[in-house]
Amino acid sequence: MLSSSSGDQIRLTIGRDFDVELESEQLSNLRSIENFTGYGPDQSKVKGRMEIDFLTTSLQWIGEVLNHVANKERHVRMLYDVLDTIAGGLSDELTAIPNDCSTMVRLKTDALIAAIPPMKSRMDATREYLKYLKERSERLSAVLFAMLTHEDAAINLELADSSRRIAEASKHDSSAMKTIAVMTMAFLPATFFAALFAVPSLDWDNDNVIKGNFWVYWAFTLPATALVFLIWISADDRIGLRNLIRRSPAAEKLA
Repeated sequence: MLSSSSGDQIRLTIGRDFDVELESEQLSNLRSIENFTGYGPDQSKVKGRMEIDFLTTSLQWIGEVLNHVANKERHVRMLYDVLDTIAGGLSDELTAIPNDCSTMVRLKTDALIAAIPPMKSRMDATREYLKYLKERSERLSAVLFAMLTHEDAAINLELADSSRRIAEASKHDSSAMKTIAVMTMAFLPATFFAALFAVPSLDWDNDNVIKGNFWVYWAFTLPATALVFLIWISADDRIGLRNLIRRSPAAEKLA
C-alpha cells in the first residue's frame, strides 16, 4: 500500500506530465500562427495578405495540433477508466481487510482512495482544456482555409490581369506586324517589277526586248523559290512533330 504522501506524489506526477505535454511544440506552433495571422484570443489586429506556402504549412501544423489533442483526449479517457478501476478495487480490498490488520494498512489504503477524486477533477479540467484547444484549432483552421481560398482567388485575378495585359501587348504587336505586312505588300510589286526590268536579259533599247538567255533567270528563280518553300514546310512539320512527341503520355512518363 501507499502512504498519503505517495498518493499526493502520484497526483502531482500525472498533473505535471499532462501540463508538460499540453505545452508541447504543436501548441507552440498554434500560438505562433495566431500571433502571426492576428486570429487568436489575444490578438485584435488582422495581418494583410499571406503567402500560400505559409498558409499551407500552417494548416499542416493545425492538423498536427488536432491529432495531438485527440491523442490527449484518448489518454484522459484511458486514465479515467484506470482510476475507476483502481477505486473499485481498493474499495473492495479495504472491505476485505481483516479487523486485526494494522491500522497503518487501512490508513495507506484510505490515503490512496482519497487521492483519486482530485486526480479525476484534474482530468476533468484537462478534458475541458483539450475541448477548448480543439475548438480553437478548428476555428483557426477554418480561418486559414478561408484565407488560402482568398489568396488563391487573388492570385487568379492577378493572373487574369497579367493575361489581359499580355493580350493587349500581343494586340499591339499584331497591329505592328499587320502594318509591316501591309507596307510590304504595298511595295513588293513595285520592287519585283523594278528588279525584273533591271535584268540584263531584257534590252529595252532594241525591238526584241527579251534576249535569248532570259530563260536562265527563270531556270534559277523557280527552283530556288520551290526549294525555299520546301525547307520551310519541312522545318514546320518537324517542329510540330517534336512538340507532339513531348506532349505524349510516354514522354511524360520518361520525364
